[in-house]
Amino acid sequence: MQLIINETENRNNFEPFANLHLVCELRCGALRLFEKIEHYFYDWDIVYYCDDDLLLDSFIKRESKNKNIKCNIPTLILNSNVLIDDASYLSIKKNIDNSLSNTIIYDNKKNIIGYYFKNFQLSDLKNTDGNYKQAIIKNVCVLNYIWDMFNIIGENIEKDWTNCINKYNFKEYEKNVFISSTARINKGVHFDTSKGTIIIDSSSVIYPLCFIEGPCYIGPNTIIKASTQIYENCSFGPYCKISGELENTIFYGYSNKQHNGYIGHSFISEWVNLGAGTTSSDLKNNYSNIIMQLSNKKIETGKRFIGSLIGDHSKTAINTSLNTGTVIGIFSNIAKSDLTEKYVPPFSWLTGKCVEKYNLQKAILTARVVMNRRNKELTFEEQELITACFMK
Repeated sequence: MQLIINETENRNNFEPFANLHLVCELRCGALRLFEKIEHYFYDWDIVYYCDDDLLLDSFIKRESKNKNIKCNIPTLILNSNVLIDDASYLSIKKNIDNSLSNTIIYDNKKNIIGYYFKNFQLSDLKNTDGNYKQAIIKNVCVLNYIWDMFNIIGENIEKDWTNCINKYNFKEYEKNVFISSTARINKGVHFDTSKGTIIIDSSSVIYPLCFIEGPCYIGPNTIIKASTQIYENCSFGPYCKISGELENTIFYGYSNKQHNGYIGHSFISEWVNLGAGTTSSDLKNNYSNIIMQLSNKKIETGKRFIGSLIGDHSKTAINTSLNTGTVIGIFSNIAKSDLTEKYVPPFSWLTGKCVEKYNLQKAILTARVVMNRRNKELTFEEQELITACFMK
């Protein structure tokens, strides 16, 4: 059996993260979307498809995945913005196991989330006209925007811990606090699990006098610095450095917030550095719903709490103030004393006087330096993708 994870058509809704990543790379809970799919469909041949070759090749190289699609075999196609858990997996399997017909798969709002083909052909990726059996998966979560994750971070940390994470190298440090055998907890750390589980992964370090409230996931090699306050529903990927006050926030990985300042209801992509005192508002003074601007449109979110969405390789200077519902594009630098604009285009260099476009070669050179500090290399495929984004 073959499973194709197909990049969603509405990928622009997931900017700025989606400029350099597939949507299935989003971290929701402890794991990324594709990691959840791979866990449940572990005995399937999983391949990835996107009509943007640069984006796909960058992902394939970075994550060592497969893009070689096979034909003439039973194949399930799932959109990359589908969040798989126990219930949705079982429901999908029930509808396609032993199926003799091609099937179109919907969520409970009648949105298409995938297809099943008994005898798949490459043309099926583009031509979806035909007579299909219909299957409705009532209990599946489909993400439409990054901020859809903020209300479900905690429940997905719990699901990932219960169903997906290999617990072999973990021990229960306190009730509902599970730490890897290679993690280090210093004295004076207070854990509050009254709202959910806390998971501390391999080689992470928690400095003294921290407060950590569950549900919370702290990824491999992440450092939580002294006196940090982490409130419910936070997830930190690998190799982050975290300090200050945080709530309902995802740090994707390899990003730093090493100093004081509040970040809430926010999504921080890879290789981001937030300067000392950087603070993001996540609630308007009049308590009204937040309007978000992406590159191609404005969206009425219907939400009162959204902080900042910050793209890969962006940086803020000391004492940066981020407005409610701010979007900062990839490779941007914020260095101004007053409140930052709510939408910052990619490759922007903001100072108090003007906005300049970041020099591409300087941006790539800095990215190499930053990544080398974590023993990572900027691949040829990533550089080609960055260049293509700059030229748009």
